[in-house]
Amino acid sequence: MISPKVFISYSHDSGEHEERILSLADRLRAEGVDCQIDLYEIIPREGWVRWMDAQIEAADYVLVVCTEKYNRRFRGVKEGGRGLGANWEGAIITQMLYEDGLQNDKFIPVVFSQEDEKHVPRPLRPTTRYNLSDENEYELLYRYLTFQPKAPKPPLGSLRSLPPRERRLRFVAPRGEAASGLASATTQGAKNKSEKGQSLTKNLLSNRVNRHKQVFDFRTAMEVFSKTRPPRPLVCVIHGDEYEGHSEFLIRLMEELLPEKFEELAPGRAGESAIEKQAMKLPLGELTIRNYKKILWDHMRMAFNSHALLPEESVRTLVVDKKLAVIIHVDLDTAHWDGVDLAKLDIFFKFWEDRHWRNLPEKFLLLVCLCCTYKRRPKGAAWKSEDPNKDMRDYIERLKRKRYRNICVAPIEELSAVEHRDAKALVEDERVKQRYNFEYHDIAELYRNRELCDPSSGGIPMDRLLIELRMLDSRRETARDRE
Repeated sequence: MISPKVFISYSHDSGEHEERILSLADRLRAEGVDCQIDLYEIIPREGWVRWMDAQIEAADYVLVVCTEKYNRRFRGVKEGGRGLGANWEGAIITQMLYEDGLQNDKFIPVVFSQEDEKHVPRPLRPTTRYNLSDENEYELLYRYLTFQPKAPKPPLGSLRSLPPRERRLRFVAPRGEAASGLASATTQGAKNKSEKGQSLTKNLLSNRVNRHKQVFDFRTAMEVFSKTRPPRPLVCVIHGDEYEGHSEFLIRLMEELLPEKFEELAPGRAGESAIEKQAMKLPLGELTIRNYKKILWDHMRMAFNSHALLPEESVRTLVVDKKLAVIIHVDLDTAHWDGVDLAKLDIFFKFWEDRHWRNLPEKFLLLVCLCCTYKRRPKGAAWKSEDPNKDMRDYIERLKRKRYRNICVAPIEELSAVEHRDAKALVEDERVKQRYNFEYHDIAELYRNRELCDPSSGGIPMDRLLIELRMLDSRRETARDRE
C-alpha cells in the first residue's frame, strides 16, 4: 500500500490550536500517511509562498482545518497583515476548485469541534467534513485517505443464464430482403475490383513499411517510463496521415516492442491474459474544464463495461487490479477536431494527471494511445477551420516542449515520406509477393526518380508512392492479361 501525500492548511489561531494541528500531523505520519505542515519547516529555501503552492500542488489530499478565523482569511478578509498564509492558501484552493469545475475530491474540510462546522468555507460545504474530536470520524477520514473502505466489495460473480422467450416461426421474408440479396450479388464484382486497391493502402503502408524513426521514438518513451517512480500513465500520441493506418501500426508496436517490456516487468507472465486492450471514445468538442471529469470517467466506464454509477476509485481498481498492462486506444480524426479549440486536448492530459492515476502499482503499465489521424477533405465539402490538419501538427509541436508532472507524454513522429530502405520491406515480404507483382528493381527505379522524392528526406511522399505502386501493379496485370 502506497502512502498518500497530505498537506494541512490551517490558521494560527492560538498556541493550543497549533498543538492540535501538530498532534494530528504527527499521528498521521505515525500511521503511514506522508503528512506535511509548516511547523515541520524552519524557513524553506524557495520562500513560504512558493513552498505553500508546491505543497498544495503535490499533495494527494489537503486537510482544511476550519475555524472562524481561517474562514475569514480564506475569504480574503484583511486583518492588518496577519494570517497571510491562510489567506494565500485559500486563494490557491479557490482557484484550483474553479479550474476543476468545483468537482472536489482533494480538499477535505475538518474541524475540532461541532461549533466550527458553521465556519466551513462556502466552496467546501458540499464536501464531506470530519469532526476529529470524535475517534470514529478520525477513522473514517483515515479510511478515505488510505483507500480502505469500511465494507470492501465482494468479487463480481458470473451472470446467470436465462432462457430466451419462445418465438413463433416466420414464414414470410421481410420486405426488401430479396432485393437486397440481388443488389449484393450485383455489386460483388465491383467489390472484388476495389478490394485490391484498398488492401494496398491498409495492409502495405500500415503493416509492411518499416518505420524506424517511429519505432525508435516509442522505444525511447518506454525507456523513460521504466525509470519513472512511482509508475505513471504513459500517454503516447501517434499522429499522421490516414494512409498510415494508426490502428494497425499500434497493433504492430504491441506485437514487436511490448512483449520485451512485459517480460521485463514480470518474467514469464508476458503471454498471460493479464494484458488488456480497450478502446475509449474522446468527445473532444464536448469537453470543458467544468465537465471533463464526468465525461471522461463515463467513457472509461463504457470502455471497461462497468456500471454507469460505479465510483471513480472502483473504476480505477477495475483498470489496474491483477493486470500486467492495460492499453487504452483513443481514436481522433480530422472531423473530431475540425473547428474545435485544440487546447481541449490539454484537458484530456489533465484527466490522466488526476490523483486516481498516481501511484500506480509497481510492475504495471498503463499505456494510453491517442491516435490523431489526418483525413482528406471530402469532395464537395469544406472544413470549418482553414487547415485543421496543420492546426494539429502545430499543437503536436507545442506538445513536444511541454513537461508534465504526473504523466509521461510521448509524441510519435508522423510518417510524412517513405524512405527507400523502408519501402524495400514491401517487396521483401512474402505476403506481398503472393499478391502483388512488385520487384526490387521497381522500388529502386522509383527512388532514382528525383522528381518523386522529397528533397529534404530523400523519401517519396505517401500519396505519391501509393499512386505509383497502383499504376505499376495495374500495368503488370494488363500486360499479363494480354499474354
